[in-house]
Amino acid sequence: MKRNTFLATGVFFASLIAASVTYAYGPGPYGYIQEYTYYSDATYSTAVGHGATGCTGGIIFTSGKVTQHKVIDSTEPCGLW
Repeated sequence: MKRNTFLATGVFFASLIAASVTYAYGPGPYGYIQEYTYYSDATYSTAVGHGATGCTGGIIFTSGKVTQHKVIDSTEPCGLW
């Protein structure tokens, strides 16, 4: 019984530490790095460019043509390294 209480207490404190680390180093002001594919028109059938934004919301890179027709390919949280 004493061992189970000790184990439960250890798991509880480990989860508190993990939660505080995630909070302290959580996503940046904009929260995510995103990669996009840009398409020629609203049919989204012809890809014409690619791009990505960083944690601060700024454009990291673009290639090809940038249009208003974009699809988010991937999203990764910032600040978790």
